Amino acid sequence: LKGEAFFEKAAAQMRGAWPDAPRRFTFRSEVGVKPPGPDLDAAACQPQLSGLLARGRILFETARADLHRDSTPLLDHIAGVALRCKSAEIEVAGHTDSDGAPERNMALSKRRAQAVVDYLTEAGVDAARINAVGYGEEKPIASNETAEGKAQNRRIEMTVK
Repeated sequence: LKGEAFFEKAAAQMRGAWPDAPRRFTFRSEVGVKPPGPDLDAAACQPQLSGLLARGRILFETARADLHRDSTPLLDHIAGVALRCKSAEIEVAGHTDSDGAPERNMALSKRRAQAVVDYLTEAGVDAARINAVGYGEEKPIASNETAEGKAQNRRIEMTVK
Protein backbone atom coordinates (compact mmCIF):
# COMPACT_ATOMS: atom_id res chain seq x y z
CA LEU A 1 0.00 0.00 0.00
CA LYS A 2 1.56 3.27 -1.07
CA GLY A 3 0.20 6.79 -0.94
CA GLU A 4 -0.39 9.91 1.08
CA ALA A 5 -3.08 10.94 3.54
CA PHE A 6 -4.20 14.45 4.40
CA PHE A 7 -3.21 14.13 8.07
CA GLU A 8 -1.30 11.78 10.37
CA LYS A 9 -4.26 9.98 11.96
CA ALA A 10 -5.59 8.97 8.53
CA ALA A 11 -2.11 7.79 7.50
CA ALA A 12 -1.84 5.68 10.66
CA GLN A 13 -5.26 4.13 10.00
CA MET A 14 -4.21 3.20 6.47
CA ARG A 15 -0.89 1.76 7.62
CA GLY A 16 -2.74 -0.47 10.08
CA ALA A 17 -5.53 -1.49 7.71
CA TRP A 18 -4.04 -4.91 6.85
CA PRO A 19 -2.80 -6.39 10.13
CA ASP A 20 -4.33 -9.82 9.47
CA ALA A 21 -2.99 -10.49 5.99
CA PRO A 22 -2.75 -14.24 5.25
CA ARG A 23 0.73 -15.68 5.84
CA ARG A 24 1.28 -16.41 2.17
CA PHE A 25 1.11 -12.66 1.46
CA THR A 26 3.59 -9.99 2.30
CA PHE A 27 2.14 -6.63 3.17
CA ARG A 28 4.17 -3.46 3.06
CA SER A 29 2.76 -0.06 3.82
CA GLU A 30 4.30 3.18 2.63
CA VAL A 31 1.70 5.74 3.64
CA GLY A 32 2.89 9.19 4.51
CA VAL A 33 1.27 12.53 5.09
CA LYS A 34 0.71 14.79 2.13
CA PRO A 35 2.42 18.14 2.62
CA PRO A 36 -0.23 20.74 3.33
CA GLY A 37 -0.95 23.26 0.65
CA PRO A 38 -0.44 26.94 1.31
CA ASP A 39 -2.43 28.55 4.09
CA LEU A 40 -5.82 29.89 3.02
CA ASP A 41 -7.26 33.13 4.32
CA ALA A 42 -10.80 33.05 5.68
CA ALA A 43 -12.28 34.42 2.44
CA ALA A 44 -10.79 31.52 0.44
CA CYS A 45 -11.91 28.86 2.92
CA GLN A 46 -15.65 29.23 2.43
CA PRO A 47 -15.69 28.42 -1.32
CA GLN A 48 -13.35 25.47 -0.74
CA LEU A 49 -15.57 23.95 1.98
CA SER A 50 -18.80 24.74 0.12
CA GLY A 51 -17.40 23.16 -3.03
CA LEU A 52 -16.58 19.93 -1.22
CA LEU A 53 -20.03 19.77 0.38
CA ALA A 54 -21.67 20.47 -3.00
CA ARG A 55 -19.91 17.43 -4.51
CA GLY A 56 -20.73 15.05 -1.66
CA ARG A 57 -22.82 14.65 1.46
CA ILE A 58 -21.73 13.75 4.95
CA LEU A 59 -23.78 10.67 5.74
CA PHE A 60 -24.93 9.30 9.09
CA GLU A 61 -26.51 6.09 10.22
CA THR A 62 -30.31 6.38 10.08
CA ALA A 63 -31.75 8.41 12.99
CA ARG A 64 -28.32 8.45 14.66
CA ALA A 65 -25.30 10.71 14.88
CA ASP A 66 -22.80 8.00 13.91
CA LEU A 67 -20.82 9.00 10.83
CA HIS A 68 -21.27 6.55 7.96
CA ARG A 69 -17.95 5.11 6.79
CA ASP A 70 -18.71 6.20 3.21
CA SER A 71 -18.24 9.78 4.42
CA THR A 72 -14.61 9.28 5.43
CA PRO A 73 -13.07 10.43 2.11
CA LEU A 74 -15.17 13.61 2.10
CA LEU A 75 -14.39 14.31 5.75
CA ASP A 76 -10.69 13.79 5.07
CA HIS A 77 -10.79 16.35 2.24
CA ILE A 78 -12.70 18.78 4.47
CA ALA A 79 -10.09 18.29 7.20
CA GLY A 80 -7.36 18.99 4.67
CA VAL A 81 -8.96 22.33 3.82
CA ALA A 82 -9.78 23.23 7.43
CA LEU A 83 -6.17 22.58 8.44
CA ARG A 84 -5.06 25.16 5.87
CA CYS A 85 -7.59 27.74 7.14
CA LYS A 86 -5.61 28.56 10.26
CA SER A 87 -7.17 31.99 10.85
CA ALA A 88 -10.78 31.02 10.17
CA GLU A 89 -13.47 30.09 12.64
CA ILE A 90 -15.81 27.44 11.24
CA GLU A 91 -19.39 26.74 12.24
CA VAL A 92 -20.57 23.20 11.51
CA ALA A 93 -24.36 23.28 11.24
CA GLY A 94 -26.55 20.18 11.42
CA HIS A 95 -30.00 20.13 9.81
CA THR A 96 -32.79 17.55 9.70
CA ASP A 97 -36.02 16.99 7.84
CA SER A 98 -39.37 17.45 9.57
CA ASP A 99 -40.03 13.79 10.41
CA GLY A 100 -40.32 13.25 14.14
CA ALA A 101 -40.62 15.60 17.08
CA PRO A 102 -38.97 19.02 16.65
CA GLU A 103 -37.11 18.64 19.96
CA ARG A 104 -35.69 15.28 18.87
CA ASN A 105 -34.66 16.71 15.50
CA MET A 106 -32.92 19.63 17.19
CA ALA A 107 -30.95 17.28 19.44
CA LEU A 108 -30.09 14.96 16.53
CA SER A 109 -28.86 17.84 14.38
CA LYS A 110 -26.61 19.08 17.20
CA ARG A 111 -25.19 15.58 17.80
CA ARG A 112 -24.49 15.14 14.08
CA ALA A 113 -22.74 18.50 13.85
CA GLN A 114 -20.71 17.58 16.93
CA ALA A 115 -19.71 14.25 15.34
CA VAL A 116 -18.27 16.18 12.40
CA VAL A 117 -16.46 18.60 14.73
CA ASP A 118 -15.04 15.64 16.66
CA TYR A 119 -13.76 14.06 13.44
CA LEU A 120 -12.12 17.30 12.36
CA THR A 121 -10.48 17.94 15.73
CA GLU A 122 -9.15 14.36 15.74
CA ALA A 123 -7.64 15.19 12.34
CA GLY A 124 -5.80 18.10 13.94
CA VAL A 125 -8.12 21.07 13.39
CA ASP A 126 -7.85 23.40 16.40
CA ALA A 127 -10.96 22.84 18.53
CA ALA A 128 -10.98 26.53 19.48
CA ARG A 129 -11.71 27.42 15.83
CA ILE A 130 -14.62 25.07 15.16
CA ASN A 131 -18.02 24.74 16.78
CA ALA A 132 -21.15 22.66 16.32
CA VAL A 133 -24.65 24.09 16.04
CA GLY A 134 -27.89 22.21 15.55
CA TYR A 135 -30.78 23.79 13.67
CA GLY A 136 -33.07 20.77 13.53
CA GLU A 137 -35.82 21.30 10.98
CA GLU A 138 -35.82 25.11 11.29
CA LYS A 139 -33.98 25.92 8.02
CA PRO A 140 -35.21 23.67 5.22
CA ILE A 141 -33.80 24.17 1.73
CA ALA A 142 -36.45 22.00 0.07
CA SER A 143 -39.99 20.78 0.67
CA ASN A 144 -40.47 18.24 3.43
CA GLU A 145 -43.43 16.88 1.45
CA THR A 146 -41.28 14.62 -0.76
CA ALA A 147 -38.56 12.06 -0.07
CA GLU A 148 -36.17 14.00 -2.29
CA GLY A 149 -36.84 17.23 -0.40
CA LYS A 150 -36.38 15.54 2.96
CA ALA A 151 -33.06 14.09 1.80
CA GLN A 152 -31.88 17.60 0.83
CA ASN A 153 -32.90 18.95 4.22
CA ARG A 154 -30.84 16.33 6.09
CA ARG A 155 -27.46 17.97 5.72
CA ILE A 156 -24.34 19.43 7.26
CA GLU A 157 -23.30 22.94 6.28
CA MET A 158 -20.12 24.81 7.12
CA THR A 159 -19.82 28.55 7.49
CA VAL A 160 -16.51 30.36 7.78
CA LYS A 161 -16.64 33.34 10.08
